[in-house]
Amino acid sequence: MDIERNSELRLTFFYLIIIITLFSLLACDKTDELITEKQKIIVESCDNGFEIKMGNYIIQNNKWGENNFPGNQCVWLMGPDTLFGWDWSYPNNNNEYKYPEIITGRKPWGPNTNYPNLPGVIETIKNINVSFDTKIESNGKNNLAFDIWVHNTNQKNNISPDNILAEIMIWVNDNNLCCWGEKQGEVSFDNFEYEIYKTKLSHIPGDNYYILFYSKVPMLNQQINIMNFINYTVQKGWISEKNVVSSIEFGTEIVEGTGRIEISKYAVEIDMIK
Repeated sequence: MDIERNSELRLTFFYLIIIITLFSLLACDKTDELITEKQKIIVESCDNGFEIKMGNYIIQNNKWGENNFPGNQCVWLMGPDTLFGWDWSYPNNNNEYKYPEIITGRKPWGPNTNYPNLPGVIETIKNINVSFDTKIESNGKNNLAFDIWVHNTNQKNNISPDNILAEIMIWVNDNNLCCWGEKQGEVSFDNFEYEIYKTKLSHIPGDNYYILFYSKVPMLNQQINIMNFINYTVQKGWISEKNVVSSIEFGTEIVEGTGRIEISKYAVEIDMIK
């Protein structure tokens, strides 16, 4: 009986050793996985105005309302799948905006362009196809929107804040923000319907417009042709085909709350008229 009991005890102890070893290996694997995830971060910054160069694009931590209403906002670039995005946290607020973004071309306040064919005269551009794939988790007030700057000049090298004629925005996702301006009607492009609003630009002096195309349904994974919207404003007489588009920007206007956006795909392709 003693021999049998000892054999049973040795067998039980052996199984316990195996179980403990398996748990240890699983814990090590989990730790390695977390380290691997952490090592995927290539660049990250919460500084206002910080820029990350990504090919022909620039990711910018734009906190343009930061001086009046501070909070936390960071941009980042990860690998190996070139995943990028931003996250934010701001207290209750109704006035000050932020706009972490990815920039194609030259912003009105920027010194140089980062993309061929932008700035460009409208009549020389055939298509501006933009494809994107995003995931968003947020609360409070924010959107996901394109921002297109149009200048009252026919010289693509003559770009400045002083000759801004229009800011055209395309909201592809909205969270408790829309809308302002006077409604101008509705339009459909590629089977998606948009409400149209127009008002004067409140933060830029001069005779200019803010034009908003507001998607009725969320568009988080899509391809759109920006020229459809630009040509529509030309047809309405709000801008001219002789005017210059300086940049195509894609970002999140943030008023308050917390959130995070991950962008796994983003590409701009511009076809010129030959």
